[in-house]
Amino acid sequence: MIIGSSVLIALTRGFSTEALSLVAWILALFVTLQCHPILYPYIADLVQPDIMASIISYATIGIISLITFKYVGSIIGKTIKNSHIGALDRALGILFGMARGMLLISFAYLLTTPFFSRDEYPKMFMEAKARPLVEYGASILNSMNPYKDEPLFEENHFGTEWFNILKNVVPAFPSSKKNIDAETQYDNKSREELDKLIRNDTKT
Repeated sequence: MIIGSSVLIALTRGFSTEALSLVAWILALFVTLQCHPILYPYIADLVQPDIMASIISYATIGIISLITFKYVGSIIGKTIKNSHIGALDRALGILFGMARGMLLISFAYLLTTPFFSRDEYPKMFMEAKARPLVEYGASILNSMNPYKDEPLFEENHFGTEWFNILKNVVPAFPSSKKNIDAETQYDNKSREELDKLIRNDTKT
């Protein structure tokens, strides 16, 4: 449903509009971080406590910059969608929507993994053929997490074990034909641990 909704939205709006919308968020975040130190002193003179002044500063810059960038992006996106490459723009939008939907599911899975045991996940998800792809996406996201080596969870929590295993499920695509058999998409040992954990949960 998540992927389907993402694809439908991307198909309606077009690839260029969706991509520019994402760029708008990134640019708005950059501008907010860069301009906050400039605006904050002026707001701090008018508003107290400091935390409230900081919130107002971040919110003001963030909202204004986001609206501005999204407005510019929507104009460019509509121009492209109504041009002679509009059909291609919509086709690329479908691929973008699928990728975004899968990314959202992988991100949600990564967030919930440390806190829920396997038997708490929906049966539909556990039996889904796309589950390995979701785990793969989660492993990519987790590899970018600067705190992945310092999980703030209790050692006896079930999720900690699963979380530590997931950290080792790092993508490793074959770099040449010579290494195709030696390298696999998942670390074999980690996959065996995952399967063993699933079987143990099923028995209990």
